[in-house]
Amino acid sequence: MIGDSKTAQAVNTWPADLVTALNSATDPSETWRHDNVGASATGAAYWATNVVSILAPLKDNHVIALINLGVNDFAASTESAWKANILTTVDEVKMRWPAAQVYLMRPWKRSNDTTADTYAGWIADLIAVRAFLHAGPDERIWLNGLDDGATMTTDGIHYNSAGEAEAVAQWRSVLGH
Repeated sequence: MIGDSKTAQAVNTWPADLVTALNSATDPSETWRHDNVGASATGAAYWATNVVSILAPLKDNHVIALINLGVNDFAASTESAWKANILTTVDEVKMRWPAAQVYLMRPWKRSNDTTADTYAGWIADLIAVRAFLHAGPDERIWLNGLDDGATMTTDGIHYNSAGEAEAVAQWRSVLGH
């Protein structure tokens, strides 16, 4: 799991909870494991620059990579720079784990609906050019909800306990479990 503060293990339970839920729901011959390398206050440029060194020590041969990046880039990135940084990141993931299928969360934060829509379009563009890329959950729908994130976030960005549980449910759905 790669991402910003919405993924970082120090402040989130959903990555470990997702693995527990997947292991409880699947055939015993299939074992889910995770390496959570999410880092708070990071964006696509950080990951493009650091992904190789961050992934190098990881031992498991992952077949699925979940990525949630973009919200920290909303005010600071151009389309071409963001897309290039995400492609660098996902291409390095694929180099590290050739069998990996990569899922990109569509990010959202309060008062940034138009920007979130723009980034969702950019993600769709990227998915169209890499066969191993897939759409992850859409925070514009489930995190935003009908109350501008009040139910699922602590601050319009970060998941509260309801958001953590819903992140697990959303990822399980996307992964077919």
